[in-house]
Amino acid sequence: MQFYDHFFDWGLKEQITNLTVIRQRNGINMQSIVNIQADQRWTLVLGNLIPTNFHVATSGQDYVY
Repeated sequence: MQFYDHFFDWGLKEQITNLTVIRQRNGINMQSIVNIQADQRWTLVLGNLIPTNFHVATSGQDYVY
C-alpha cells in the first residue's frame, strides 16, 4: 500500500516503485516475518549480524535513521 501524496506529491514515485519491485522479487509482503536482532538506537555489535549472502538492493536518503 502506498499513499497518494508520497507517490505523486512528494516526488517519491521512483523510489517507491523500486522498493515495490524489490519486495515482489523477493516475496516480501505485509505478512512477511521480520527478525529484529537489535532494537536499540545505539547498539554495539560484536560479531556479525549480517548474513554472508547479504547484498544491498537499494538505498536512499532517510531509508534508515
